Amino acid sequence: AVVDVMTAFGWRASRQEPISYRQNPLSPLQPAILNNGVVSTWLTQLSEDHELTELSLAAPSPEVLAEELYLRILSRFPTQEEARLSTAYLEPGFENRVIENPNVKPESPSEPELFVTWGNHLHPDADGVALKAAAKAKAGDPPTPRLESDWRMRMEDFVWSLINLPETLYYP
Repeated sequence: AVVDVMTAFGWRASRQEPISYRQNPLSPLQPAILNNGVVSTWLTQLSEDHELTELSLAAPSPEVLAEELYLRILSRFPTQEEARLSTAYLEPGFENRVIENPNVKPESPSEPELFVTWGNHLHPDADGVALKAAAKAKAGDPPTPRLESDWRMRMEDFVWSLINLPETLYYP
């Protein structure tokens, strides 16, 4: 999934020299892969080990949270209008977003997952194992139970919108 995104933005595995400017022109694939790709799911889905989950839990106010998100995702502060709109979007449910003692079933030990290697890639089950691993990767980690689900989805949508702002693709 990461290679797909990098390839859409001009990366070639055969290129040995680093570049500091984009050689390829913009293409419709670039915003499409950011809008709908697997990496977008990974970046926006607030799971237990996602940095933005911890940020969401610790934020003292929607204003601080919005500012921190702009800094982390876009490397800039929001404009006054962006800050106002962001705060208004994150405000509903903010006070009740944290679930103190989520009812989570402890993970039971499971058998080690199968994987495909050069040593077993011709085994009759190899295709099924590879497809199962790809589906698991595409789904991403499960969402955190520590954030109220409606607010968590609101936050995920907000993060998705920042990742897909035109300035992310069309920089000067």
